[in-house]
Amino acid sequence: MTTYRMSSLGNCPRALSAQAQNYEPLPEMEFMKLAAKEGQLHETAVVEDLESEGWQVRDRQREIRLSFPSFELIGHIDGIALRDGERHLLEIKSMSRFRYASFASAGFTRFHDYAVQITAYHRAVSLPIMYVVKNRDSGKRHDLFLDSPPLDWGQVYESVLAVEVAVRKRQLCPASRSDDFVCRTCPYRYLCEPEEKKTPLPVEVLKAAKLRRRALELEAEAKELRAECDPTLLAVAKQHGSFTLDDLNITFVPGSETVSYPVAKLKKFVPPSLLEQVAETKKRTDYIRVQDLREA
Repeated sequence: MTTYRMSSLGNCPRALSAQAQNYEPLPEMEFMKLAAKEGQLHETAVVEDLESEGWQVRDRQREIRLSFPSFELIGHIDGIALRDGERHLLEIKSMSRFRYASFASAGFTRFHDYAVQITAYHRAVSLPIMYVVKNRDSGKRHDLFLDSPPLDWGQVYESVLAVEVAVRKRQLCPASRSDDFVCRTCPYRYLCEPEEKKTPLPVEVLKAAKLRRRALELEAEAKELRAECDPTLLAVAKQHGSFTLDDLNITFVPGSETVSYPVAKLKKFVPPSLLEQVAETKKRTDYIRVQDLREA
């Protein structure tokens, strides 16, 4: 019977099927080893912080298993957190400031592999979830409490079963190329078709890329600064309506609701001929989409 690690269930199906068939992995990159060590240090620091806040953390790295007729899953939980008679399945993640900001704003939507992992842990432990994310650059923490996992268990089970079917046929699953960073660091990347050779880029393009990276860093820092100062300013603006401080004019804008009419839904009720009569064409200028491949 094939055994899969719960922490890897959200990986590319090709990598999962290769690992299950004992394909030789490439050596782990040095910065990935360093990131893993840093993660362990931050996990210990988070546990110490939780305990200072009155939590008891037990069963750290306790092994858990889920056995099914076709395969077995194994994992190690970060612990069980207890306070005021409540028990939570504890999971701790440390992230760069960029990924931390992404998780704080979008949750598991942009972190499918983490969603799969905690869903499997929850299946084995059956406790409410305490998901702690730490910004390893600033030390900030985001605690997320969930009564149920972010994914449906059946979805996770079916995805693993599909991999197991391929393994039993001694086949590799199709690759999932949703994240270029994951592909570049995958220990089984040699099993995918190599990329076409890229021509060297001019020096001015390299300089522009460095400036764009700096812009990303400043945008992330600005987002964190706004998250820290805006609640205080909002409270004062609510009281006074508007005030000026340090050459800033700060005005309170009350919350409101907007109504939109999604085209996809309108098409179900409104004939295309009527939609065409009110359609407006807006031009969009060329733009670039930038993804930071260094941030894991």
